[in-house]
Amino acid sequence: MDSHIRHPNLEVLKLALTLALWTLVAVALYCLRPPGFVLVAITLAVFEEVLVYSLGGGLQGKAESLSHDLILTVPVIVGFVVGWFISLKEQPWSETGLYLGAGLHGFVLEFLMTGLIFNPVAVLLHGGPVLFIYGSLVLVPRPPRPREGRRFLLVRAVGLWCMTLLLMVLGAIVADHVLRRTR
Repeated sequence: MDSHIRHPNLEVLKLALTLALWTLVAVALYCLRPPGFVLVAITLAVFEEVLVYSLGGGLQGKAESLSHDLILTVPVIVGFVVGWFISLKEQPWSETGLYLGAGLHGFVLEFLMTGLIFNPVAVLLHGGPVLFIYGSLVLVPRPPRPREGRRFLLVRAVGLWCMTLLLMVLGAIVADHVLRRTR
């Protein structure tokens, strides 16, 4: 048997272990609600990348090293976190809306942009965890207060969501450029 072929039960076990560890950390931090939205969210995202990489799943299992994984993910994470920081400053979000909006960003990033959307097994197995992880990245830190007098507007929410997606794509472009310059 080739060493690069993965056993399905082992993959499920790794996913379960990742989610269990992530849940423990996310719930503990959610109870504390530490200030410093951007720093806490980026730190959590880097923790998640290190956790996933250490279990063999960095960049959908294609990461050559932890530094390779982080070079490609940190700029995207920064775009995601900064986009949500701006969104939270510009508009009040319910926790449910925040969770679903951020989770949908994760779905777009992990499935649409990588082409995994065409793999129904991957979507079924990883869809929920992706929603959970990306949603908790913005729910765990204490959110910034929205500007005074702002109320929720769906049009503004969609625009801010698209702006965050654009920042993530720009982060991916920066990551690709940095990776090409380091090779």
